[in-house]
Amino acid sequence: MIGLDTNVLARYLLDDDRTQSARARRAIFDRLDRGESLMICAAAVLELEWVLKSRPDSKKADVIAMLRAITEVRELVIDDDDCVIEALHSYENANADFAECLFHAIYRRRGCDGMLTFDRRAQRALTGSMVP
Repeated sequence: MIGLDTNVLARYLLDDDRTQSARARRAIFDRLDRGESLMICAAAVLELEWVLKSRPDSKKADVIAMLRAITEVRELVIDDDDCVIEALHSYENANADFAECLFHAIYRRRGCDGMLTFDRRAQRALTGSMVP
């Protein structure tokens, strides 16, 4: 198994750089063709969301759909996949940034009672989020 950096994953998904996108596709499919799995850490998912939403034509629903599609690929092992899936659900249904949704999911699944944050939207949208 090999891990994917955000830039390789982004080039593969966005196909926005002719040379790098082709190299990313080739590297990914070469490994998949050999029966290998690929890993994506939760931090790379977080960074990928930022890359996707930063594009000028970005729509939140499209970003969510692309991230959700990644979680459904059998050959992709997502570190903390339960947290990522929970964060995507929160992000889709609450008025909070994906980062806070992911942090909140990780903390909840690690047994925390809540999350201290100065982000007012997260405080209102995510149960247990509070002002320090």
